Amino acid sequence: MSTWDVDPGRTVPEVVEAAYGIRPLVVERLVRESPNVVWRFTAADGRYTLKRLGRPCEERWLAFQDAAVTRAAAHGVPAEPLLHTLDGLPNASADGALWQVRRYVDGRHCTDGSAADLRAAAETIAAVHAVPVDGLPEPGANPIQDMEFWLGADEGDLDALGVLVSQTAGPSVWDEVADAYRGAWHRARAELDLAAYQSLPTTLTHGELAGSNMVFDDNGVLISLLDWDGVDIRPRVYDLARALLFLARTGRGSFRVHHDLGVDLLLRAAGGHPLHHAELRAVAPILELYFVPTPRYVRQLAACSPATLLWYLGWAADGARTVRANVRGVVAALATHTGRPEPRERAVPLRERS
Repeated sequence: MSTWDVDPGRTVPEVVEAAYGIRPLVVERLVRESPNVVWRFTAADGRYTLKRLGRPCEERWLAFQDAAVTRAAAHGVPAEPLLHTLDGLPNASADGALWQVRRYVDGRHCTDGSAADLRAAAETIAAVHAVPVDGLPEPGANPIQDMEFWLGADEGDLDALGVLVSQTAGPSVWDEVADAYRGAWHRARAELDLAAYQSLPTTLTHGELAGSNMVFDDNGVLISLLDWDGVDIRPRVYDLARALLFLARTGRGSFRVHHDLGVDLLLRAAGGHPLHHAELRAVAPILELYFVPTPRYVRQLAACSPATLLWYLGWAADGARTVRANVRGVVAALATHTGRPEPRERAVPLRERS
């Protein structure tokens, strides 16, 4: 559950007034550990959300994000487009950082284990994947690179990760997590490589599907899909795998999923385009590679929150060890629901990553 504390600082009013011409009356800060810092503020015409981006972002990707979310909203996805600055830009640059403002949407987050919430989530995921991408700007390098990074990596990159973790968290920490990361990487790469991943059906994807990024009203209607920091054009199964783990889970912090809810979620989220067998085979490898930390994310956490880094490394190792077994039953059940052959034509290739 989100917790907001009154923020007495002067940075937020200065940024918002100068860049957007909006005068905040009350400012609150979201209490959480993240590379991003989020505030909500009340103005004369309502509430807004302000985010200070904590990850390096290319201008090309920021332009894509703005265009993609605007188009998604225009095609019925419950999303709040970015407000533009007085200069007509989707981001403000101030105090050595990039800032974004959206309208604030009040409500509750997705409830773990709620069949009704998951049905609504599945409909929204299908709507995101149905958004046409023709004419959108080239995405460039997405600021969130997890499993996609590891599809192009080798043993030397794992060794480099070990050096980095040892330097930032301590050699004993790396000794505790190394086998989990290496095992997940070897299992996943034995089943999925970059070329096979790029050949899967490709759509607009949200990139960070989770219960905390979905807002419901009192009637159980999903009224806002938040946090488009991972939006990209990529294989849709990336979203579906993340949704299975983080929406159909048995509880917050758990890597176990509800079998029936997970099956129903992915069947509905696939919409009128049932999953290929190749997509189903990619679910476990995608999730295993998601749990192998990227060097860039380790550096970001080490810089902004060393305590969070220690927690994250252990959490990711637990996920790397267990996620395959936890989703195996759902994947096997879904395989009986589709007789669809492998895709014959190569999908839109994934953009090159930096």
